Amino acid sequence: MFDKNKNGVTDFTKRVNVFDSIIEPFGRGLYKPNANRIIKNFDDELVGELTFIDIKRENLGARYSLIDGQHRLHAIRMLFSNRVRFMMRAKVLPYREYQERAKRYVVLNTKRKNLTYIDAFKGRFESGEEKAILTMEILEKLDIGIKGYIEDRKYELKGVSIAEQLATYNVGKLERNQRLFNPFERTAKVLIIAYGHDATKIKLAMDSVMFEGIGKALIRKPHMDYEYLGLKMKEQDLAFLLGEFAEHRKAGKWIGKPAIDVHDFGLKGSKRIGC
Repeated sequence: MFDKNKNGVTDFTKRVNVFDSIIEPFGRGLYKPNANRIIKNFDDELVGELTFIDIKRENLGARYSLIDGQHRLHAIRMLFSNRVRFMMRAKVLPYREYQERAKRYVVLNTKRKNLTYIDAFKGRFESGEEKAILTMEILEKLDIGIKGYIEDRKYELKGVSIAEQLATYNVGKLERNQRLFNPFERTAKVLIIAYGHDATKIKLAMDSVMFEGIGKALIRKPHMDYEYLGLKMKEQDLAFLLGEFAEHRKAGKWIGKPAIDVHDFGLKGSKRIGC
């Protein structure tokens, strides 16, 4: 199937019908401005090699699975929509099972530094990575989606970086250093208690520095009454709280302190955290 040159190096490049391909769930989300730019300036001699994996044996309705070049393939399909064949040279890798295809996609795109965190997370989840699976389980439990990946849930995150760090806080740690709770789950519950009734506020809260601050406060103060914290936050002005967390980060202070301050406001003696 693949040729070797005189130095014995395998050549994966061959001429293929790029329409005979699919984009699997681990593929990148389509960024329309990028796709439109390629369509506007399309030159089939300069389009560059696409990369596929041969999946003919799986009978998925196409011979190839695309792992690099989604925007270019989209441009070709738009410009030549009246065709069923578009032959061009492409890199075709040998067959791999689905999870291995997802892993290859992540490695290829991460090394080239053109994956967003969400795209990388999507690929790692589809490949069966433990941390990504754990994060997704909690997202599903709390009815939280991710913009650009899962958007049919009640709440939504623009990004997933801090969420994943909090969701996988205990992974790989010695048992004595693990928390008896999941910091991401508790943080999300705090925000849902405080702002779940207001779509605009919950959207701002979910995608703010406050999310990280509350999570780190819960990690440092594991006995904090997080439900009480959510009710106290509900009483405060959201814009003020967002400013407090942002100022602490900007000044290099511990980002969890505003959460402690909100919890302790109006309390005396032993009811205050740390007393």
